[in-house]
Amino acid sequence: MKKKLLLSTLLALASNAALAANNQADETGEQILLAPGSKVKLTNGKTTHEGVITAGTEADGVTVVEYEPLNERSFIHGNWITMYKIEHFKNEGTSNNSRPVHEQVFGEGRLNFGDTGFNLGYILKKVSFENDRRDGSGVVNDVRFTEMELQPAYSQSIGKHWFMIEGIYLGKSGYDTPSDSDTAYLIGGDGFGIRPYYRYQFTDNFSVNTDVKFLSEDKSANGAGNGADAFNFYEAVLNGSYRVSDNLTLGLELFRKEGYDRRKDGGDETKVVEAEIRPWASLGLGKHRLFFKIEHQDKTITNLTSNQNTYEAVGTKYIVNYNYPITNKIYLMAEYFYRTEGDKVIDGSTGYDDQITNFGMLGLNFIF
Repeated sequence: MKKKLLLSTLLALASNAALAANNQADETGEQILLAPGSKVKLTNGKTTHEGVITAGTEADGVTVVEYEPLNERSFIHGNWITMYKIEHFKNEGTSNNSRPVHEQVFGEGRLNFGDTGFNLGYILKKVSFENDRRDGSGVVNDVRFTEMELQPAYSQSIGKHWFMIEGIYLGKSGYDTPSDSDTAYLIGGDGFGIRPYYRYQFTDNFSVNTDVKFLSEDKSANGAGNGADAFNFYEAVLNGSYRVSDNLTLGLELFRKEGYDRRKDGGDETKVVEAEIRPWASLGLGKHRLFFKIEHQDKTITNLTSNQNTYEAVGTKYIVNYNYPITNKIYLMAEYFYRTEGDKVIDGSTGYDDQITNFGMLGLNFIF
């Protein structure tokens, strides 16, 4: 049976990864990060409340949290997301191509195993697109592949510290068929990695978190014969957030990605570097939650054999995300972004059309 608690300040905003956190707070109003599916324990010195968050609303500085007591909660609990995405790329590189990418996410989320701290993230999706080169040849590439990712992890909170360390397995299989050929080129990928997370709550309103991902992907797996050996990369995010009011939180992310494309056929090796600054804002309007973000990116690709930059560009992405609780256990999710990538310098040449990307997503998040 669901129960309710009234808390003076409780920020119900967290990433999917944070659903595994064993959050703790007290009724004096210390701010913590929560999301539906999170475990929570609250005490006033006399009475202790333990449960799993199912919903939360804010009004007049008070958060009403609905939770299910742990003794009524199944050992395995978490969330399951299903969604459909369309991402349309135009003018990639030197081309004037058109590439609408359709992505069906059958399942994405995280399973928590009681209050042990152990949890499992998972992703299963299908990706398909036809790349119209628009170079006068009339050739269109038909690309289809299925991707699975498993993320076993352990999380723990100690005072104002929260951390999680996650292992990653990535499996990918599919094909690429050009319209001017009867040959289907296999797409393969087996990847292994590790991803540690950390968060520190400095004050009731200010926190900082880090997210670092290391992954090595074998592109020649599953019989793919494209000459690629592996793409090894890391991604790092430093994020600070400040709660301005009960309904408004502002933040700033710093992002960097560095990857190396290694070849086993003797071909050139390349290095990819992306650096981004990402201001964001989260706004609550009753049950409606809006999330806004701007991502400014500098991107460079370098040929390590010649030590020359083969691609340079500057990109900007504008993101709007929306969440709404249809019921206590079903959330509507939607997102749109618009991105431009311009000021291209490709092999020393300029004057190319800006790359344009439009993205749309619609999905449901089920809490169990």
